[in-house]
Amino acid sequence: MGSSGGGGEIDKKYNARMAAIAEANQELAEEMMGYYREWGLPYEAMQSAAAESLLPSQTAYQQGLLSAGMEMLPYAQRAGQQYFDAAAEGVDAGKWAGQAKTDVASAYKDAAGSMYRDMSRRGLNPASGASIDTLRGVHVEAARDTAFASTQARQAANQEDFRRKQGAAQMGLGGLR
Repeated sequence: MGSSGGGGEIDKKYNARMAAIAEANQELAEEMMGYYREWGLPYEAMQSAAAESLLPSQTAYQQGLLSAGMEMLPYAQRAGQQYFDAAAEGVDAGKWAGQAKTDVASAYKDAAGSMYRDMSRRGLNPASGASIDTLRGVHVEAARDTAFASTQARQAANQEDFRRKQGAAQMGLGGLR
């Protein structure tokens, strides 16, 4: 019979193996406990003492942060109110579009004169049909670019307005128009 389960017979070899394993486990546990007592406990005591010695300086540091935060609170409140006011006021999309139109107009401002001078240098007649068609194309491009810039500026202004109002709402101010 080579096992311990069954018919009422005692398997002495099996029991001896189990007892040897239990004794080895016990010896290992005692050895580990000895190691812990020799190295672990002193190390934990040193860690605890080091942490305890830091408590006064950590407390002073935290108190300093709290004091500084309390001193800054009025400034932060004013800045927050200004942010909320600006978000509630909104972004003037018309102003942004107007600035974009001005920028495009400024870029095309000297285009016709420059083109006439360039044609003259090349010996072309600025009053010819081809020159007038070219100049008309420049004006069409300017109009297209102005419309595009104006549209882009309006869209950017609307996105910025949304972003500001969303930021204000996330900071706790709901009900912005």
